[in-house]
Amino acid sequence: MVAEFDLGAEAARARPVDCSIHHDAVQPRRERPAAVEPVEVADRRQGLRSARWRGRLERFEAGGKEVWVDGCHNGHAIAAVLPFIEANLPRPRLLVFGIMGDKDVAAVAREIFPLFDEVITTEPFPPRSANSEELAEMARAAGRSASAVREPHRAMERALESAAGAVFVGGSLYLAGAAIEFLDAQRKKAGQQQQ
Repeated sequence: MVAEFDLGAEAARARPVDCSIHHDAVQPRRERPAAVEPVEVADRRQGLRSARWRGRLERFEAGGKEVWVDGCHNGHAIAAVLPFIEANLPRPRLLVFGIMGDKDVAAVAREIFPLFDEVITTEPFPPRSANSEELAEMARAAGRSASAVREPHRAMERALESAAGAVFVGGSLYLAGAAIEFLDAQRKKAGQQQQ
């Protein structure tokens, strides 16, 4: 069974939305057409609090495991989620990792691999994806148990079959999308089986 949870303030602290962009988009303008009502500050705040951004510290339960999905595709995004991972994901932890080859792959890997006991590497958007075999070798060089599974859905299956108590999926927005698709299908399938 797959369940999805509202994270509330805990995840918001780990992955704050750049509210200034959203705030500027709804600021009153002097030349606003008369038919457009201004958006009050309280309404903007409520809208931001209730916004749902899939693939940004999205929590699921699947296969008896806690599964977190985050697109963390660059150094800045990785830095934002590292404290959350350390504080909230119990060991043993497994990372399903795939990243685009045009990113600073070595820097991102250096930051995220040490937080995990096991790494499964994958290729969410070939041919742009970094090679999963090379990523697995980087994880092994960092002292982690690692395997390469090119197809993201198969990587997710392998992660759910593992002994890890918690799974984190990250490194690419494409991978986040593939993981959400997989987990949503698992939830739907589990719901149909329960009827």
